Amino acid sequence: MTATPCRLDGKGLGISVGGYFDTLVTAPSVLERIEQGYLVPPVVYAPPESVSFDGLKVRMGDYVIKALEGKMD
Repeated sequence: MTATPCRLDGKGLGISVGGYFDTLVTAPSVLERIEQGYLVPPVVYAPPESVSFDGLKVRMGDYVIKALEGKMD
């Protein structure tokens, strides 16, 4: 089993081309599951306008949480 049905060398996955699998089983997409009633459509919450992150403090490659909270609130 694999979650990423591709090879880094660009070759196929099938046994006939030197791969490991003879069948690829795909799962339904999120949209299909929504349409079937198994999932609910997502609700996206976002700020009403563009937010500038200029001047926010960064620590170890990430924004400082307290500074980010103040900006997003």
